[in-house]
Amino acid sequence: MTQMILNIKDEKVIPTLSKVVRAFDGVTVARPKRSAYEQSKYEARTGHVFHAKDASDMIRQILG
Repeated sequence: MTQMILNIKDEKVIPTLSKVVRAFDGVTVARPKRSAYEQSKYEARTGHVFHAKDASDMIRQILG
């Protein structure tokens, strides 16, 4: 199997590029998984974080 790796700066073009590439027979698209550190940076940057006053507040939020 031959692989081609693309480095894309603008993430907005990825959906369109993926559709175009998938149109070819025998071609698959795989996105590399982020490391735990990269995932946490992404979540913090995009606002997917929770705030708690203390540990009790955090447990209450988790357990509902």
